Amino acid sequence: MKKSRILLLALILVLVLSGCRRRDGHDLFEAGAEAMEAGKYEEAQDYFSQAVENGMYLAEAYRGLGLSYMSQAKYADACIAFERSLLNADAKDAAFVRDVNLYLAHCRTLYSEEDKALEIYSSMLAKEPDGELYFLRGKTYSDMGEDEKAAADFNAAVAISDDFKLYINIYQIYNAQHKDADGADYLEMALEKAESKSDAYYEKGLVYYYLQNYNEARNQLLQAVNKNSGDQEAMLLLGRVYLAQQDAASARAMFQEHLGDDKLKAAAFNGLALCDMSEGSYDTALAYVERGLQINDLKSRQALLYNEVIIYEYKSEWKTAASKAAAYVTQYPSDVNMLRENVFLNSR
Repeated sequence: MKKSRILLLALILVLVLSGCRRRDGHDLFEAGAEAMEAGKYEEAQDYFSQAVENGMYLAEAYRGLGLSYMSQAKYADACIAFERSLLNADAKDAAFVRDVNLYLAHCRTLYSEEDKALEIYSSMLAKEPDGELYFLRGKTYSDMGEDEKAAADFNAAVAISDDFKLYINIYQIYNAQHKDADGADYLEMALEKAESKSDAYYEKGLVYYYLQNYNEARNQLLQAVNKNSGDQEAMLLLGRVYLAQQDAASARAMFQEHLGDDKLKAAAFNGLALCDMSEGSYDTALAYVERGLQINDLKSRQALLYNEVIIYEYKSEWKTAASKAAAYVTQYPSDVNMLRENVFLNSR
């Protein structure tokens, strides 16, 4: 499953390469994209609105406007903007249309219009079976209490997708609803899939972590790290295992050891943030997150941004946490944990 959608700056590059010449509209769009990247969502909204009024790049400008609204939790306005993007996207490629549809469905759900989100997913699935779409529709059914329909979609998703983490995402949905027995079935399927590969140490460690078999998880992850010293995910998960075993000293020592490795430095800062979070040192944890984000490591960015939201929650800075969560889900709309946090924060 994709961890993030098409970035705004990537769209700018497409526009530049396509030969667009009217610099006024391009400059407005570029300014909006830069404001979004900087987290200045009201400023981005203003630039994209001006681009719309200018009549330039309407599909892209409305999409950017929708994202700026979405990042401010203005879901009704975001839905309108995404719909207008689609109305102006006749000549756009399928990836763009899919991207906007997924954002629209997500906002429909956040605006308590799950039935309309289901219509979008079903319409897209009617054109082509897709594991991610089945998962997202299944999650929507699950949130609505339609357990049989949810299970059918989840099973369809894992049947046609090669994404190992799909099993984990489904488990997390059931776990959040205290339906661990249903979720455990997907962990067992995930373990069976991982065991069919001789070197799937990280995948096995991940499943054992969620099964709370921390000793076996540690053994698998140590092998993953030894086989590939640049494996950020394995290193971070190993740190989580140590913390679950209440061995913060081993976790901290491991993360500090990797601070000198440029490939792992951002992940190591994130790991140290986890250690401080476990000890209630939230200001220090936030400082580690900020240092990690300054490195601009795309592999670690999502985990760092996720922990940033959680830290602000722990600090009871609800407004900041809500703003960060809304921005996070515009970049990673398939993260079921943050989707849940986003809904919680909007209710406060």
